[in-house]
Amino acid sequence: MNALISFAALVSYLFFLVRFAWQGLQVLRASGYAAFFPVFLRRVPASVYISTILDILFFRRIFSSSKVLWMGSWIFHISLFFVTLRHMRYFFPSLPACLIFLQPVGLAAGYLLPLSLFYLMVLRTVQKKDRYTSSYNYIISGMLLLISSTGVAMRAFFRPDVLSVKQFSLGILSLGPRMLPDSSLFLLHFFLFLLLLPYLPTHIIAAPFVNLEANRRIKELRYVIHER
Repeated sequence: MNALISFAALVSYLFFLVRFAWQGLQVLRASGYAAFFPVFLRRVPASVYISTILDILFFRRIFSSSKVLWMGSWIFHISLFFVTLRHMRYFFPSLPACLIFLQPVGLAAGYLLPLSLFYLMVLRTVQKKDRYTSSYNYIISGMLLLISSTGVAMRAFFRPDVLSVKQFSLGILSLGPRMLPDSSLFLLHFFLFLLLLPYLPTHIIAAPFVNLEANRRIKELRYVIHER
């Protein structure tokens, strides 16, 4: 059983990495270094870079369209980021000081994550005008909600042996299967994660460059309008 689960985990990890790399190659191929990356071939004002960074960090476009949706979306993404950083301790024998320092932040984010997901799912269900939300979004959000909820339950009520969890995770990466942690809730948590991993959106690769190019064009358009 240990070997079977470890093999399934490796397949899930590899599938995600291959899909992630393939998406990156597709972006490069489709762009031809002209559609997504003209910013690297010509001078771009510093204000465009600053605007793009602010858009990515604070979701300004969502904020301008819906303050209610922005609040849930921003809390969800920032919580997921810090929860991911906190889980790095299960995949590395030791952590750098900066990640150790952020562990309490990741712990607090773990409680906010399912709440923000539930908030977003309810909001998108109630708001009929949110037509761009597909069934794929609901499935991903639902699985993330289950994963984060089981994580909170393990932290608050049914704590597994953290050392055995780390040994199990490191055993998968080192191709040396270890004994499964004695926790049914952890197995459910881990199984749901393996199901979700291959289907995580990989558009994050192209998003920063698309956003940068959009801000560059907006800057040029404003310049042309002002000149005329």
